[in-house]
Amino acid sequence: VVVQKELPIGKYFGLDRLERLLGSIAQHIDNAKVHREQLQPPVQLAVPLTMQYDGQRRYVTLHGPSTGKSRLNRVKNQLVGRAVTLCYICRVKRIILILILLVLLSPLMALSIHPREIEQPFDSVKELSVVDFSRGLAPNQEAWIDQTKIHLLTVGPGDPLYAWFGHSALVISQPSGGKVMYDWGIFDPDQPHFYLNFAMGRMYYYVVASEATWRIQDAIDEIRDVKLIELSFPKEAKFALISFLQKNIQSEYSTYLYHFYDDNCSTRIRDIINAATGGEFQRWAESESAQTTLRNSAMQNMIHSPLIFWALDFLQGKNIDKRLNRYDEMYLPE
Repeated sequence: VVVQKELPIGKYFGLDRLERLLGSIAQHIDNAKVHREQLQPPVQLAVPLTMQYDGQRRYVTLHGPSTGKSRLNRVKNQLVGRAVTLCYICRVKRIILILILLVLLSPLMALSIHPREIEQPFDSVKELSVVDFSRGLAPNQEAWIDQTKIHLLTVGPGDPLYAWFGHSALVISQPSGGKVMYDWGIFDPDQPHFYLNFAMGRMYYYVVASEATWRIQDAIDEIRDVKLIELSFPKEAKFALISFLQKNIQSEYSTYLYHFYDDNCSTRIRDIINAATGGEFQRWAESESAQTTLRNSAMQNMIHSPLIFWALDFLQGKNIDKRLNRYDEMYLPE
């Protein structure tokens, strides 16, 4: 008599079910009329026990010659031991696969909008709150600021992933003809613990000042849309703004903790403009509904890559589905 049974392996498999199955096998053998008296005393019967794993159907097949309930009980411990081992192997494989998936997807947690767990190295909003944008100017300062212009630079999306959402910067056109670009979108892949910080959502970005002409030409050569919009401020606010930028590029003030929605190259400029207008900019923008959400506004820049679109859409929670106003929407450059 050959007994063959299948055990489902997975979340429905357990030792208690195995015990019940062994009991049913024993009962089945008793009913099969196996007579011990037919066996001669010198004869030793081997009871081979094999376990075949079907990877497609996720089943284990147990089969072997039945020799009565007493013989089955002696191999029962072997069966239980092998089943436990197989169960552990399946669980370990599953855990390993989950860990690999988490390692591969952990960088995407940088897009989370959960509150930061570490302190912001340089909080520009806090620093801007103590800047006096109405302080009077000396005659030479007033003459210089009359010939100085401030432009908002917006650059359209590019090919690399980090450029899919565009870019923003401020450009100061000086009386001497020079143009200085203040850029908050600089990161250093050689910084200590770069990949760990990236995986933990703690990317450190920098603001740097560079010559604007070649930076703009570089974007044009990449066939990216480039716009320069002159910003109009009172003389006092314009001078204070430029002074803040010059302070901001110093090493002790240049580093900040990047956050995709809350603190990036675009929000830094937004906060500077708001401070220079005495908060009027934010009051106006918050009164305007954007008719979109964080999820929708971000996803429209990734629709051309279905895999990344699906992954980011799946990983981000419902807290990015709230309706935005214009001020919140300005986390995007355009």
